[in-house]
Amino acid sequence: MLPDGNLARHRLNIESVGRSTPRKSAAAWIILSDVLACSAAWFLAGYTVTLVFGEPHLLAQEFRRWQIEGINPLLIHVLMAAGILFVLDRSGHYRIRLPFFLEVKQLALGALWGLLLEALIYYSLPFDFSRPWLFVAWAYTFAFVLIGRIVVKKGLMMARMWEIPTLVVGDREMAETVCSLLHGEPQLGYAVTSTIDFHDSSAESRQSSTDWANRVISRYISDNAHHIILALPHSPHAGWEKLLRVLNICQIPYAVMPQIRELSVLELDIVPFYRNDGVLLSPRHRLANPFSAATKRVFDLTFSVLALVAIAPLFVMVATAIRLDGGPAFFRHRRVGRDGKEFDCLKFRTMRPNAEQVLAQILAADPEMAAEWSASQKLKDDPRVTKIGRLLRKYSFDELPQLINVIVGDMSLVGPRPVTRGELREHYGEHAYYYHATRPGITGVWQVSGRSDTSYSQRVSFDGWYVRNWSLWHDLAILFQTVPVLLFQRGAY
Repeated sequence: MLPDGNLARHRLNIESVGRSTPRKSAAAWIILSDVLACSAAWFLAGYTVTLVFGEPHLLAQEFRRWQIEGINPLLIHVLMAAGILFVLDRSGHYRIRLPFFLEVKQLALGALWGLLLEALIYYSLPFDFSRPWLFVAWAYTFAFVLIGRIVVKKGLMMARMWEIPTLVVGDREMAETVCSLLHGEPQLGYAVTSTIDFHDSSAESRQSSTDWANRVISRYISDNAHHIILALPHSPHAGWEKLLRVLNICQIPYAVMPQIRELSVLELDIVPFYRNDGVLLSPRHRLANPFSAATKRVFDLTFSVLALVAIAPLFVMVATAIRLDGGPAFFRHRRVGRDGKEFDCLKFRTMRPNAEQVLAQILAADPEMAAEWSASQKLKDDPRVTKIGRLLRKYSFDELPQLINVIVGDMSLVGPRPVTRGELREHYGEHAYYYHATRPGITGVWQVSGRSDTSYSQRVSFDGWYVRNWSLWHDLAILFQTVPVLLFQRGAY
């Protein structure tokens, strides 16, 4: 523990810093937005049902029934929504800053539970109720709460009420990693004020653990920070334990990022031990579960069939246009699938019929292009690509035939990028296990993370991360993120 005088002084200074923190006021604005959204959703759902089902007197009938039967459906809906929001609050939803899609997941699950519980209440009451109104009300509740939060957060950011000044403590490499992660998730609001590299002066041979804790607390106060992130090294020195004790005594908000790789961070069971600081972290490996694998396959099959039926006219038009140069409409390339089995990956042909001969000539004549091809197996200014092929590649329309691969079971909608046997042998190494564990996908983590702006080693790590952390919700999130990537061609060539 810090010396009594220092500890008392630090606690006094920290209390004065804590009074100015914007976190509580920001949470209050979001809660207010949620309550208003829930109320507005019920009324607008009534008007929507009135217009769609052609019942102009539906709202008036509902209000008259309230007066006669003494039951207020609006009150039931608001109380049910308030109960769901309360449960979310108790689980830390308003206290912990979450990435966008994790926040959306919690809101979607909350709306689903609200719908089921309110329906159960109505079925237990001795009167009829409007089922379309109930379903639309909860659909609107989810949508309005989400939209309201986006608007409120934008306003809070403009007013600089969303930022949480944050001090990052750790070695230089881990501190840079934390700063990069926070920069990539601006909606979290963590604004790094400064970093402390414990390698500079924290070794026990040069200063005591108490001095180390003093240094961190003093920087926290001088930066007027409101949060500390501890990027723990592989072998923490004694000063870290002392620092954690001081942070707990002074009640300073902090988070810990340990240096543990190859762990399922999204699909993790946490088992704490009572009367002890020990904790067990158990990965779930959902893709190895037969039920999860079947769920993914059913989702792939359903979505692909519906999508292929919807785009059939476009599909035929593109195939006809490609065949005008005398070559085939489709290009087949041998790729490696699940469990190492090879298959013909389908694409609309975007290159000249003699593309392989042209590539060999280019690589032999141009060392820079040869090095670019060796690094990523792609060329930014590829002379083999036809005019219509450039247009198809620009929006990734050339990959539409892969929906057929999904239907026959060679590929998935979301998964690792399909690779050749040579790429797998040269670049993946032990990571090939992750690639073999699932079907390759039309889109995936690589496609929504910069695509060709990322290195091949990053692409390999993305594949492993996806397999370790798979969930159906994560597939939906990646599909949703793929749309703006295609529209704005981020990282494409």
